[in-house]
Amino acid sequence: MARAGVVRQAGAAFAFRDYRLFWTGAVVSNIGTWMQNVTVPYVLYQLTHRGAWVGLAVVAQVLPSLLLNPLSGSLADRFSRRELLRVSNVLQGIAAFGLWGLWVSGSRSPVAILVLVAIGGTTAMTTQPAWQALVPDLVPDEHRANAITLNSAQANTARAVGPALGGIVLGTLGAGWAFLLNGVSFVAVIVVLSIVRAPDRHVGGLEGRVLQQYREAAVYARRNVVLLEAFVFTAVVCGLANPVFQMTTLFVRRVYHAGPGLYGALTGCYGAGALIGAFLLGAFGGRRSSRRVLVVSIIVQGAAMVGFGMARTFALGAPLLAILGGGTLVAIATLNTTIQSAAPEALRGRLLALWVLSYSLSYPLGSLLQGTVADHIGPGATVAVAGVVLGLIGVALRLRRYGRDDHGTNDYGAEPCPSSPPVTTPPADASPSW
Repeated sequence: MARAGVVRQAGAAFAFRDYRLFWTGAVVSNIGTWMQNVTVPYVLYQLTHRGAWVGLAVVAQVLPSLLLNPLSGSLADRFSRRELLRVSNVLQGIAAFGLWGLWVSGSRSPVAILVLVAIGGTTAMTTQPAWQALVPDLVPDEHRANAITLNSAQANTARAVGPALGGIVLGTLGAGWAFLLNGVSFVAVIVVLSIVRAPDRHVGGLEGRVLQQYREAAVYARRNVVLLEAFVFTAVVCGLANPVFQMTTLFVRRVYHAGPGLYGALTGCYGAGALIGAFLLGAFGGRRSSRRVLVVSIIVQGAAMVGFGMARTFALGAPLLAILGGGTLVAIATLNTTIQSAAPEALRGRLLALWVLSYSLSYPLGSLLQGTVADHIGPGATVAVAGVVLGLIGVALRLRRYGRDDHGTNDYGAEPCPSSPPVTTPPADASPSW
């Protein structure tokens, strides 16, 4: 009975119809997206035989969305988040079906492929704050943390399953089928968004220009220590730990001297670890302060990275990568919950846009840095050094008293940070205990 209660607590958000539908549609769509993410670099290299085109595919997805980051937050606060996501998924579906049509028609222009990839990627990232803000709206407030954790779990499930499935489809049916299936996956999300009964908790009628609205949220975050440190630690985790997922291909080739089959198994271990981390956080995370959970997850990530970097066989490296996947999910889900709990409703979309910016910048920069260093000292040493740095940050965080303690008192020795700009709702006084 106790075991059944733990399982039920870990999946508490699934008790609500709208959340179940949304989660299912999200995981289907994200699997399709990862299938396309595997296929696009392959076909670009096949068409051009130049690695620069593969890099341009990443730039095409990321750069426009970074420029539009201020707009993304204002959209999430001004309009219905559900309607924004419906429009977004229609545009992403059109881009995916466009890739399919381009491929099957024989008009396989690398430039046209990049344009369609840019349209789909930019649309997805521009509405990412609306997506993140909608998740807790589908469940009662007491299940907010569990809903966010399970949303992180579905993203990691897709990241584990999508590339493997994409490789199978690419190798057996061809690139056209991978693009087509991704397009169909967006149809599933559009249908789900049409039938869920999510409340439209948008503010509407924001004053001033987009950059002024964005600056309003940035000033609020700068004066709210909980939010500011959550952004910083998101950048730290995403810049140091997340690039390991990209580095797995180097481990397979340079350390384990194996082929693509082992690569799929290694990425699957990362995803499996994330699922276990989601279960543990959902079942037991509510019994600990978010500060303690974050500290433990960062230290665990650092230790797992050091071990993974030093391991010279798949049998040793795979379980350590699974532990890293679990620790990373716990850290990101905890930080996401912290931000959503501390953000006033009037600013939540724009604050989440700042959060998206923190990992959208740190992840590719960290990947570029670690990839460059790996060319000089090897992938194992690179990951181990990054793990030492992350572990030391976790230890320093453990030794430093800040935020609220387990009894809800404020360790800053002052009143909670006030709202610097005027907002329609007051700052969240009951911020998570860090």
